[in-house]
Amino acid sequence: MRVFFACLPPADCLPRLAQWQDAMHVLAGGRKLPLPQLHLTLAFLGEVGPLALQRAADCAEQAAASLPDSLLLDSCGSWDSGIGWCGPARSDAALQAWVYRLRRALRLEGLAVENRPYQPHLTLLRKLQQALPPQPVPPLRLELREVALIASSRRADGAGHLRLDGWRRAPGS
Repeated sequence: MRVFFACLPPADCLPRLAQWQDAMHVLAGGRKLPLPQLHLTLAFLGEVGPLALQRAADCAEQAAASLPDSLLLDSCGSWDSGIGWCGPARSDAALQAWVYRLRRALRLEGLAVENRPYQPHLTLLRKLQQALPPQPVPPLRLELREVALIASSRRADGAGHLRLDGWRRAPGS
């Protein structure tokens, strides 16, 4: 089973994310991701078996208590891979440090985790027909309420996502 940890945007953020997605689509084409699939990836684990999945879940449960409370989204753009994204214009030190602690805990449990630098973002479009340089957008504070465990399956129309579990951050943290 292919899995990853992510934060899902609260419902009150979805209208603004949809506006950005629509505006980017007009400029660059591509395929819009369904709003229920939008997420902020924290750690991608790939294919894991049941025992590894339980070890990963234990790590996430421990880490969730100290999850930063929010992330400021204030930029949109694209990558050479044809991905249209929104995210912070500047690095968020608290989230960066939290993700690296989670990745370290997962590695200590013997799980393979990406080594590339963490770039917090939400993918809004795939298969863009034209590149979009990074540009500012009106700021949107994305509350990070829980760490969700998501299973991903490949389908003809794109990836399908299923939320398997979740762990809420500690109140007032």
